[in-house]
Amino acid sequence: MIVLQCAGAVDINHGVLDAPALYVHPQIDTTIDLYAPNIEPCWRSPRRHKIESGEIAGLERAQPPHPTAAELEVYQAVIHGARVDSTSFLAEAETAPWCDWKYDCPKLSIAHLIRNHEVDSTTLSSFRLVGQDTVPLNPVAMRAIGARLFSKGERAYLLQESSRLSELGPDTRTTPWSLLREVYDADAVVTFTRVGFNVRGDEAIVAYRLKAALDRESETLLLKRLNGRWTITRRHLDTERPSADMVNGSCVPATRGAKPSKEEMQSIIGDYDLTLISSAVDNRTIPWRMKFLRDSTGAIVFEVLDPKSGERKASLEPGTHFGGGDIGFRNAAHLLQFDGFGYAFTVDRVQGDLLFGVWEHYSFGTAIDNKGRPIPEPAGHFCAVRGKASQ
Repeated sequence: MIVLQCAGAVDINHGVLDAPALYVHPQIDTTIDLYAPNIEPCWRSPRRHKIESGEIAGLERAQPPHPTAAELEVYQAVIHGARVDSTSFLAEAETAPWCDWKYDCPKLSIAHLIRNHEVDSTTLSSFRLVGQDTVPLNPVAMRAIGARLFSKGERAYLLQESSRLSELGPDTRTTPWSLLREVYDADAVVTFTRVGFNVRGDEAIVAYRLKAALDRESETLLLKRLNGRWTITRRHLDTERPSADMVNGSCVPATRGAKPSKEEMQSIIGDYDLTLISSAVDNRTIPWRMKFLRDSTGAIVFEVLDPKSGERKASLEPGTHFGGGDIGFRNAAHLLQFDGFGYAFTVDRVQGDLLFGVWEHYSFGTAIDNKGRPIPEPAGHFCAVRGKASQ
């Protein structure tokens, strides 16, 4: 008797699809056709299909140069320091761009930390240079720090199996995450970017993204090498937002201070020339002009003016009141926030005829370069000076 069973069946009593009997005669070829009239038992039975990925095996034979020894130490520090290893996980077989289509493109606005000497400027320059790279990771090196690699082919396999199983109806055992647990004994998948180092090699910036069935998180980390070991010294660099200050006539980044009072917020009537510094991307300077005024009800509204002629740009309606809609002021945690022409501003300090804060450009969708790689939107700090005619 020949028994046709489901893959992974452990004994004769499970997953039998066909079991025809046959007689074999000496020196006479015998042919038998086996078929599965119903393969539902295979869909319903447990699977232990441990994949030996050809992609991973190929990478192992080729010995890709990444991660380097220094990058490997940083990845290991992230795995332990960010508690990635608090659950069973797989690591993507390739690094991912820091800004890509699957995640919101973050704004790395840390110019104030560089000015305060909390971050080395060469670390940021290095991360900007390599952070968008997609390179294969060496499976042998990654296994040495407890990270099993997960290839694109394996992900495609799980998605295909999940799709086939779901045709039988909703079942929590047929989701990609349940199959990940069943096949790989893992609950999450972590993705790393490449690592940016300073010139001394004792500071690093790296981002990681962790996905699980009911959770998804990503953050950009600052690490320093202290006493011979890499340690996470600052988390969530991607949520940092600087303010600004005026030093010797120059608009420079600064750490946020106390929030402006209600009286200070109400005192900003007039025309302002704004200097926008794109410190999150290329340090480019962008001129703007804003006019703050009171409408017939006494509420503060704003207009965007042409930075050269001073004329009101007709394509933008006057701003709404405090607490208003999508365009205009809204009082959020005692900060002035307003939008216009794809720019968002937050005034977090008022000093006489000067306003300081953070800005960012936003658009619907993500810009890409000629190689199809996402491009982060510009952002940074700004200073605004009230014109003499408004004082």
